[in-house]
Amino acid sequence: GNVGLSLDYIRQEADGNRHGQHQAVDDLAVKSLITIDDRQRLMLKGILTHEDANQGEAGLTSEMFSQNRRTNLLRNDIFSVRRYAGQALYEFDISNKLHFSTNIYGNMMYRESRRQANDSSTLSNCAIRNQPDFSQAANCGNEQRPRSYAVFGIEPRLVLQHDSFGIQQEATA
Repeated sequence: GNVGLSLDYIRQEADGNRHGQHQAVDDLAVKSLITIDDRQRLMLKGILTHEDANQGEAGLTSEMFSQNRRTNLLRNDIFSVRRYAGQALYEFDISNKLHFSTNIYGNMMYRESRRQANDSSTLSNCAIRNQPDFSQAANCGNEQRPRSYAVFGIEPRLVLQHDSFGIQQEATA
């Protein structure tokens, strides 16, 4: 009929290039295209992404790499991402040459890492849990790096297709 629906789910897992690393990403996307009539359409989309990894961002020195390139001195590093996004796009063909659309979109992203210091002598005081616990990060030789981002936008657009001087052109406002 006049409604299309797409549902995609992807699960990715990988072990890192060092001993004891693991990463898992879950990505869910739902998209719908609704044809209102011959001249109007509505597209709706939502995305959820979750990533959990026990691998850090630090590298090895040249000496460490030459001794064992899979050495992982930072086994307690944790990286976590949560991202939620949505979009609604309305399109209206005013005529064969004049098109109007409004795009409303937004996303929220939260990422956090617990990063062990190379010279952390107090790391042994940390309780290792199955779930990240960042409350004592500063006291146990780790550093916590939480970040959050939010984006929201509205983009109305008017497109005119026309011929000027024998050349097909498009003007967008």
